Amino acid sequence: MAFPQHWSSGEHEQHIERLRQLTYEKSRLIDRSSFSHMERTHH
Repeated sequence: MAFPQHWSSGEHEQHIERLRQLTYEKSRLIDRSSFSHMERTHH
């Protein structure tokens, strides 16, 4: 991953944190949907 050189380390950290948050929420959504899908196919 390439980051703009003019970013300060502070902006860097904030951006990474935001990315991590998004990825975490997305994976949780995927987990929940696939889990409910499994539940449906069981019955």
